[in-house]
Formats: sequence, structure tokens, C-alpha cells
Amino acid sequence: MRSTVYSEASIEPKLHQRYVTMHASLGFIRACFTVIALTFVAAPAHSTMRLDIAYSALLKMLHQQIYRQQGRAYMQGGPGSPCTYAYLDQPRVNPQNQRLALTSQFVGRAAVAVSSGCLGTDESRMRVSISGVPQYKNGVIILADPRIAVPEGPYAELIRNYFAATLAPLLRFPLLDEVRNQLAQAGSQTPYHFDLRQFDIPSITVHPDRLRIEGSANLGID
Repeated sequence: MRSTVYSEASIEPKLHQRYVTMHASLGFIRACFTVIALTFVAAPAHSTMRLDIAYSALLKMLHQQIYRQQGRAYMQGGPGSPCTYAYLDQPRVNPQNQRLALTSQFVGRAAVAVSSGCLGTDESRMRVSISGVPQYKNGVIILADPRIAVPEGPYAELIRNYFAATLAPLLRFPLLDEVRNQLAQAGSQTPYHFDLRQFDIPSITVHPDRLRIEGSANLGID
């Protein structure tokens, strides 16, 4: 079977039904959505798709959106704060049974800068994580039943609040809106109108090295 290569994403069409397998090693989730939308444009009126997103792609996206300061996500302080800081680094995306987990190393210190250096507590390090069950709901891929695993201690509340307020909203993928946007852009460049009549993601499964999304769509062209 011939494969057409788009950047680092491979698309393999089949007869009668179109099954799309995409190994997203770019880390640009928007590129995944673009390929899905363009596939619908070229596919028959009713299409079936399968999208494989490698955890390495999700990790690169997280580095771009969250771990942006020398591979760190600061909760307090910054690179110029040698004595008082709190940040996450060394992120990992991995499966936990049928859950998807993001684990990080937390590093924190609360000290006072003095002429001789830092006066106060020593640096604390620990592994922390947030996990959930990937689901498609109301057009968005979410992590349902989120669980935050943080060792008890002086930084526990800070980490939990950061996960809930900052990380959880970013671990949402507005798949339906992105597909509609890409179809609208495609329609603006042609004399046709693309009508996404039905779009469903009945299955999202967690695999050892990737997230598999399977769905179907009914596309009208006027």
C-alpha cells in the first residue's frame, strides 16, 4: 500500500472506507486536526477515521505550551530567583491502565537571599502527576475523572492548585471546532460549501506508546 507523506504524518487511504492512521511526531496537535479536516474534504460523504497520536507528540506540545522556560513550568519565581522558586520539569506522558498520565518532577525552595547566598530551607524534589480517562464530550477531547497525585507537604496545595487551574484546561482538545474551522478554510478557497452533518468519536483508547482516536463523520458538499 502506498503512503503519502505530509511532513511527519503518514496517511494511508483504503477503498470503500477511509481509515486514517497518523503518527503525530511533530508535537503540533493543530496539524493533526488539519489533516483530519482535509481528509474529510477528499473522502466520500461518510468517512471513518483512525488517528494515532504518539505520546512524544503530546510531550512536545506540552513543552511548547507549558514547559517553556528552559524546560520548566514555573509556579513561583523564575530563572532569576535563586532562593525562592517552585517549578515543574522533566515531564513524561505515559499510560496507566486505561488512564493517560502526565508526570513531572517538582522542584521548590523557600529561602531568603542574603549576601552569602540563600538562607532558609533546602530544595525539595518530588514526582507529581495528573491523570485521567480520555473521552470525547460535546466536541472536546477531555481527561475525565482527573486525579492528582501529590505527596503531602508544604507544597501540596500549591501543586494541586496549579494542576487544576493551569494544566487541566490545557489538556483539552477542541477537536470538533478545529475540524469545522479547517473545513471553513477549505471552503473559502473553493466554490463549494462543506457541511459537517455528523461527527462522532465513539472510541479513545490508551496504548503503550500512543493515544488512538477512532471516529466517523458525514460530510455534505454543496
